[in-house]
Amino acid sequence: MLRHNAIEEKFSEATLLGKQALFTSIRIERKSVPAGCFLYELRHADDASGDVAEVARSILVNFYGSVIMREQLILPESGRLGNYLVIEDEALNFEIDDSVPRCNSVDEFIEKYPESRFTLLSTTNTENDLFYWLSLTDAEKHGAIGYLRGDFGKSRDEFWTTWFDFQAGLKTDYFKNEFDFLMNFLDKVTVSPPDVSDPFEKDCYANMQRKRIGAKAWFKVQTDFYSYYVRFHIAPGDYDFYVFAYDNAYHLDELSKGKGENNAE
Repeated sequence: MLRHNAIEEKFSEATLLGKQALFTSIRIERKSVPAGCFLYELRHADDASGDVAEVARSILVNFYGSVIMREQLILPESGRLGNYLVIEDEALNFEIDDSVPRCNSVDEFIEKYPESRFTLLSTTNTENDLFYWLSLTDAEKHGAIGYLRGDFGKSRDEFWTTWFDFQAGLKTDYFKNEFDFLMNFLDKVTVSPPDVSDPFEKDCYANMQRKRIGAKAWFKVQTDFYSYYVRFHIAPGDYDFYVFAYDNAYHLDELSKGKGENNAE
């Protein structure tokens, strides 16, 4: 099955389900899609209409085209946007604002729609334990998925990581995609932190960029479906950072039972 390099191909700018997208009628090689962009494929209906009927990570039969997006879609384990055909032909829309030049390439698309930035949030005193390994009971209560530990190596230019499960059943494909996106973002931050005005975020980014003994930054990142607690602390004899992941379907309800004062650490 022939696939093409995303960087070398021409696209048509469109929207899919109201989100900015690039469309092409050919198959795209997934490995050629830059970090921060997401590739999906479309299937047309079985009837004679030829209308778009489904979006998934990969389509084998009735392939309609490929779309590259800056935002992730919620795709269950089956790879579908739902358990059955859920999108109408109108979901793919080529009528966009012509006051701004349309994109014809991935490079133009990335420049026009900058990568969404994760916001680093301070935590409350009641969240302190969520930066560490939890007992099985607490892990179940908070919907703990697992945690990643990482190290920058002796040169401080490396990026070594290991993942450990708490509840492997909560580790969906959507979570894996979002977590990879977060890791790419945090890796870039240590090289070139984004321009932010919030004092807390500025301090976190500054410490993460230093990567020297004593540098530390504790914060959380909360998305629509998951919460991530990042413990960044350069200290002898320990790993440089840990990221603990929680499913908001359980975590936010449990968290609401014990709100405390802001923890500035």
